[in-house]
Amino acid sequence: MWPGHPRPYADELFSSWLARLASSNGLPVRHFLTAIGQGPSWERDPDVTASTPLLRTLAEGTGQSIEALRTLTLAPLAGPQETPGVSGDVSWILQMDPGYRRRRRHGLQACLRCLKEATWFKKQWRCAYVVACSLHDQILVDRCHACQKPIRVWQLGGEKQGGILSISRRCFTCKVDLTDTAPVSIQERSLWNYSCEIEGMVTSGRAIAESPWCRRLGESIRAIRRDDVLRKVSARVPFERCSLAARLTIIRTLLQTKK
Repeated sequence: MWPGHPRPYADELFSSWLARLASSNGLPVRHFLTAIGQGPSWERDPDVTASTPLLRTLAEGTGQSIEALRTLTLAPLAGPQETPGVSGDVSWILQMDPGYRRRRRHGLQACLRCLKEATWFKKQWRCAYVVACSLHDQILVDRCHACQKPIRVWQLGGEKQGGILSISRRCFTCKVDLTDTAPVSIQERSLWNYSCEIEGMVTSGRAIAESPWCRRLGESIRAIRRDDVLRKVSARVPFERCSLAARLTIIRTLLQTKK
């Protein structure tokens, strides 16, 4: 077993735990994966494409079961019929640039209050339809407030906070504290109800594509995006690649049409 082997949290994102694991062994994620013979895993989205050999190696080094580690990934949410693209792109999941240098897609979100209190990233924050935190009544963020660069969990590394190894809250690019900004509160009751429902579905581990509720939501989103205003907001970009602001606008419009 490796010297550092932190236990994953129940709804922690796989790449969040992987970053804490690498840091507990004194290495960045990229170097850690190379050291354990899993370097190619760095070039794809590990939350979606974590292979059985990678999970087996991590399980042996940490004392966790392969099944427990697999539940941290987004594969169960994608469903058995979904085949990830070359970089790990699947429906319903926010798309993130793999590798070290590319940092264009804003594929990871966070609740500032959750991040400040726990400092680890939740699986549900990679879901394209999750735009707010019902626990703290706040809109999520998908970028650094100072430099506007994407949040890159496996480049953040770890740091000791209260004796516990947590993900660093500092932006990988400009080093400011990601939580050092005023959060935006949820104003509409309908958005809070929506957030509760979608978060519950994601945390249950059910495949998103198999949910009748999400299929109806997807059909409604495709319909309202024909609207001239929303077309300018999303510019025909796949929903999974839209910014948080664009997705929030689309979902708010959808909720208003349901009243």
